[in-house]
Amino acid sequence: HENLDLNLLVLDKIKNQDSYTYYVLARNENISEKSSFVSDKNFQIGDRIRANCNISWPNSNTNPYLFSYRKYLLSKKIKTKLDIKSYEKLGYSSSFFLKVKRNFRAYIDEIFGKNLSKESFMFVKSVILSEKYDKKEELSKLGIAHILAISGLHIDLLMSLILFLLIKSNFSYKIAYPLSLGICLFYGYLISFPFSVLRVLIIYSLSFLSFLFKKGKDMEKNLILAMLIILFINPFAIFNSGFFLSFLAGFAIYVIYPKLIRGKKYSYLKKYMIFIGNLQVVLAFHIIYYYGYINLLSFFANFIIVPIFTICMYLIFGIIFLYPILGELLSVFFIILDFLIKSILNEIIFFNAFKIFLIDFPKESILISFYYLVLLLLI
Repeated sequence: HENLDLNLLVLDKIKNQDSYTYYVLARNENISEKSSFVSDKNFQIGDRIRANCNISWPNSNTNPYLFSYRKYLLSKKIKTKLDIKSYEKLGYSSSFFLKVKRNFRAYIDEIFGKNLSKESFMFVKSVILSEKYDKKEELSKLGIAHILAISGLHIDLLMSLILFLLIKSNFSYKIAYPLSLGICLFYGYLISFPFSVLRVLIIYSLSFLSFLFKKGKDMEKNLILAMLIILFINPFAIFNSGFFLSFLAGFAIYVIYPKLIRGKKYSYLKKYMIFIGNLQVVLAFHIIYYYGYINLLSFFANFIIVPIFTICMYLIFGIIFLYPILGELLSVFFIILDFLIKSILNEIIFFNAFKIFLIDFPKESILISFYYLVLLLLI
């Protein structure tokens, strides 16, 4: 349609290099749906806008194996894109949740923007707010882009930190667990529920229900049920590579890894090496299929970088909770965090210097077809 007058409510925003991508609820007397538009104007989450615009389908790939923006947006339950010709700001929405979402982003900008170097600040924004990161391609080539995506690892760390603090504060497990889960659910809302976060939150919820009803935990069934729930909510999630990557990782962590160490008296270091190796093997062919390459140094990069990143995440979450109370007293922790993030980025540059270990695969590789055939037979 052309020259439509729509009332827009900004639900989310993503910073691009020189513009912003906005996800909005578009409404008039005939239309009420999620849409998106790109603009160099800096709107805020919760802004209400009256706009004259054209509405159309997002672009789809016209050649095989290329990225389909239409399918990507559908996986986020967004059907259309807008081309805004003129607009008028009407003020802010009265929604409490949108206000909190906007204030949370401003809070992250305030505390980390003025206490970290620019490079470290952009890294923190990416891992906390799921914003775009300029050097993501370098991480992808090394097979560690998963540390940027808000994933099960982030929620595991946040959940364990909150549980630890609550139990140390004399809360019972029955009270501490749902409180921790509630905080993680609210954090999931603040970052718009990526599939990896939804997966782990559903699994945690099912695990808590099994605890309440005194039933044994079956992580394999919980994983399958989480997948079915997400697909029931949004069938178009099937088009999102992050959806597949998240559940393949879950399969490696909850199904394969316990079988590899069951009954074995391995040291912590050996268990960690098996965990990383198992994850790399399971995800390797998926990465080849979607990205067309794999780095043989990926195992070593993950082995070295993930523990440092884990410490960074504990520091980041700790600072977020404690900054309103302790403020400038946390300056030494900002210095440590800045140093650790810079060390991660330097290690990435070092590993990527060895181009000989980066193997490119043609689309569609016969290895992929062979791998999935074997995987299908095993299942």
